[in-house]
Amino acid sequence: QTAGLISQQTQTKSMGTCQPKKNSVEFSGAFSIGDTDILRLPVKDIGPAIGFYTLVLGFEVLERDEKSAILNRGKAKIGIQINSKDPEQASVYLEVSDAPKLRSEYQAKGISPSPLRTEKHGNKTLDIFFAKEPYGVCFCFGSKCKTISQSRKIASEGG
Repeated sequence: QTAGLISQQTQTKSMGTCQPKKNSVEFSGAFSIGDTDILRLPVKDIGPAIGFYTLVLGFEVLERDEKSAILNRGKAKIGIQINSKDPEQASVYLEVSDAPKLRSEYQAKGISPSPLRTEKHGNKTLDIFFAKEPYGVCFCFGSKCKTISQSRKIASEGG
C-alpha cells in the first residue's frame, strides 16, 4: 500500500507542466576556489558523505572505494576523500543553468542555502548562492542572471 501511495504521489507531481523534473537544473562545471582540490574534498566518513552528495545535492557516484569517491552531476565532476585537510577551508564553485531554481530545490530538501544574490564578475552578471555540506565544505552555485531588471541594477551600481 505504501508503494502504491508513493507511486501515486510521483505521478501526481510529474503530471503538471509546472513541476520541475528531477535534476532539471544542468551542472556545466566544477571549479576550485583558492587552493581547494575539487577531486579530494575532505570528509570524515565516506558513507554518510556519499548519502548527502547523492540524495541532497543530486550527484551520482562514478567510482568509490573505502576512503574516496568520484561524483558527477551533469558536466560537474568532484571527488570526496577521507584525508587530513580541513573541510572548513575547502570551497568549490559550481556553474549551473538556473541558480534560483536549484536554490529552491535544495531548500525543499532541508538544507539552508544563503539568500540568492546577483553579482557582477568581469563582464558577466551572475545569480549566486552558497551552501555548506555537513562537514563544512562550502559550495558557491552560480548561473548567468536571467532577470533583466537585476542586470540593469547591477550595471548601474557598477558604473
